[in-house]
Amino acid sequence: MAPRNSTSWDAGRFLKTLAYFDVIPFFSCLQRLFKGQPQHPINSPTGAKRMGVVLVAGATSALGQQVVQRLLAQGYQVRSLVPDLQRGQAMGTQADLLVANLTQTETLTPEALGNIDAIVYYSAAVPSASTNASYSTASLSTQNLVQAAAPVLSQPGETTFFDFTYPSTSLKELWGAVDDVVMGGVSQSEVHLSDSSALFVGNVSTANSGGFASIRTRNFSSAIALGNYQGIKLRVKGDGNRYKFLLRTEEKWDGVAYSHSFDTVSDQWMDIEIPFSALVPVFRAKTVPNDGPIDPNRICSCQFMLSKFEYDGALNPQFTPGPFQLEIASVKAYGGPTLPQFVLLSVATSLQLQSDSTSLSQDEERVRSSGIPHTIIRLYQSTKLTGDRSQETVNPKDIAELCVQVLAQPEACNRTFEKAVN
Repeated sequence: MAPRNSTSWDAGRFLKTLAYFDVIPFFSCLQRLFKGQPQHPINSPTGAKRMGVVLVAGATSALGQQVVQRLLAQGYQVRSLVPDLQRGQAMGTQADLLVANLTQTETLTPEALGNIDAIVYYSAAVPSASTNASYSTASLSTQNLVQAAAPVLSQPGETTFFDFTYPSTSLKELWGAVDDVVMGGVSQSEVHLSDSSALFVGNVSTANSGGFASIRTRNFSSAIALGNYQGIKLRVKGDGNRYKFLLRTEEKWDGVAYSHSFDTVSDQWMDIEIPFSALVPVFRAKTVPNDGPIDPNRICSCQFMLSKFEYDGALNPQFTPGPFQLEIASVKAYGGPTLPQFVLLSVATSLQLQSDSTSLSQDEERVRSSGIPHTIIRLYQSTKLTGDRSQETVNPKDIAELCVQVLAQPEACNRTFEKAVN
């Protein structure tokens, strides 16, 4: 029998795809062994209650390091703001490092900060655990940080799934191509990380009865719980094609996915909101209504796709074979509770302690007046407590744990907590 056409199927690329996504565990292990890749990319989403990047300012202080460690332990993606690279590396942490000076606004650009979801800021001068030096910050630093963060913080009620405006190697290692080569086709795609976005690019062909190209994440290290959110928001720039966005709630390679199609306009940035209720359960582009609605508390992976098919044999009305490009800036969950986005660890002044007044420090005033949902944790030295303030004291580990807890509590928004430290 003669071949269907002159375009040959690439068996090597087929095996490479299956190995990349752990469909063939033995080959996957060999790839990681020879390439030195970790089993799970360190920046892959986890089961943390908040998925976006948390910036820790004052991270080289003893308390700041405790905060970083607790956030990482809870599965958060962390970016540590440090005064210089040497001190940042001396911390020996898996957190990303941002070298910046809080007194110099030119170092706090939107490009440097990236698309962060929350900030934990220790405004006091605290001796460093590693160098016995102090990382001194002043009220001006708080003002600069608030002003720089306001334009880049996620909107209240949103949390970041993927932020491609702040690319990393581990983020690229999480995504891979799944094209119609797995069905005998010859389409090809890949993902490139630029300075400000991810590019899903390639060539989609209908040869060999094919007609789709996609990029997909490996399974997350643990399922993401998004039950408190209404849906997914995409920030994309397309080429006029109709694409699909898919979520999966099981770790099967070839299982049911929940899909939504969206149209793009050539060279125009768009915000696409996809309610969870609008996602359609599909298996190989055929709807499976008996599977019911998606369980947003079990998100295991996600995928972008360009396909000649819509659903149940219908053709994609906006499909054009050939070269394509979809630029992706971010993937977020929207419609959730408003959570604290600026946690200020503030140390009470001697004047406040002596007067027992409710006057605010300049740091606290600037955070309160910013309009950013916040939590203030006001710290006192236990030996200086006056009046009716509690004599119960907590250690730095407890303070760090409190910072992590308030980030996930809507009830902590715009509130001030007083804690005595020993």
